[in-house]
Amino acid sequence: TLGLGDVSYNQTNNAPITIASPYYSANDFLVTTCIYDQTSSGFKSISTFKDNDGNLGGPFNNGTIYYLSVDNAAIQNYKYNGKPIIQAGTFTTSSNGTITETFSNAFENAPIVVVCPNGTGYAIITCRIYQTTTTSFDVISYFKDGSNGENGGGVYSGGSFNYIAVDSTAIDKYKLNDNPIIKCGTFTTNTSGTITTATTPSLGFPTGANVRVFCSPRGSGINLVTCNIVTVSPSTFTVLAVYKDGRNGENGGGTWDGNFNYIAVQI
Repeated sequence: TLGLGDVSYNQTNNAPITIASPYYSANDFLVTTCIYDQTSSGFKSISTFKDNDGNLGGPFNNGTIYYLSVDNAAIQNYKYNGKPIIQAGTFTTSSNGTITETFSNAFENAPIVVVCPNGTGYAIITCRIYQTTTTSFDVISYFKDGSNGENGGGVYSGGSFNYIAVDSTAIDKYKLNDNPIIKCGTFTTNTSGTITTATTPSLGFPTGANVRVFCSPRGSGINLVTCNIVTVSPSTFTVLAVYKDGRNGENGGGTWDGNFNYIAVQI
């Protein structure tokens, strides 16, 4: 209730890093989820929505949110040519909403990065990834206030985020019964803020697989962008991308024709 979620899982050796993704298809709303209080046995979350014309907003009650947790210490034991396959961590944006985050270990190939806000406030937050190398990635973050009837907006300085980075080449070497465990890559939405069959990534999971997808916008633009997962199958997924202009006091709004990273996981 009240946009709050509380998740527990089997005890792990280390507190994992978690990213979350809303599954919601109503095109009037932006939805974002923040993760907080991560421990080795669970985490809490807070989810917020806001419509495109700025008139509504508040807790995203009884919504469906999926999550992916990675034990960053444990996953470092898996290597590709002596380099990490997956890394996870947290970072905090600077006063202008940007940061260059350095990986603890260099990848063999530039990875796919997906991020998720880490915090307890009701706010619509986006974090765009605009450059990724084998050693680091660059982001810029914006927000909109999620309170009823309030617009807010601007760069999200001092914001905390979780991230998971996956080497898309290396992860393909790891299979379960000759099928992928994780697929990751990029996609571009069209003018309706969706992706079509022709441009949807082919996931290639086995028939009947239970799949989760997580997305982050790419690019250095000034718009606040969110991407909600609408449907997922073992072979493909669909999304709805909408935006708010990130500059103070301006509403903007509508479907978003833009670029995204994704990580898809068979669970």
